[in-house]
Amino acid sequence: MLVLRSIGLAAVAVMLCGSVACSDDTTSEPAKPEERVVVITMKDDSFTPTSFTAKVNETVRFRFVNVGEKRHEAVIGDQAYQDAHALMMESMTTVPVSAAPAAYGATASEGQLASHRTRMHPGMTDPNAVSVEPGETGEIVYSFAKRADLLIACHEPGHLMAGMVAPLTVR
Repeated sequence: MLVLRSIGLAAVAVMLCGSVACSDDTTSEPAKPEERVVVITMKDDSFTPTSFTAKVNETVRFRFVNVGEKRHEAVIGDQAYQDAHALMMESMTTVPVSAAPAAYGATASEGQLASHRTRMHPGMTDPNAVSVEPGETGEIVYSFAKRADLLIACHEPGHLMAGMVAPLTVR
């Protein structure tokens, strides 16, 4: 009886390690069993897929992969939320070129540095928003409590106007 219990515990430990603890992805925690994972590609100026659906009481882990050449953000919310975020983005400042990352080095031109200025704003800590640099991945875990018509939008300058927005319907 004791041997069977030990074998049973070992089997549970192996299953847990195989599905959760031993994940190769060290940048984000693995999806919980109750979460659906949706991978979204961010290109210069679009999301793929272009629309999304979710169910009431569903939790979705949105994984944003930036394959473009520009920084993008994803903000999830209704139109009022998007409008508020857009106003906040309009009012923010950029970090001076002199504070640009050293990774661009002394040989980078003023134009190269200016195109990579970091936009600092309160929304960078918003759980409904993520900023993703080219070649990087970011995530938002969102739980849908009620029926709604939401949007996923990028508010980097010019991106929303170029059509970088996708409807998200919750039913």
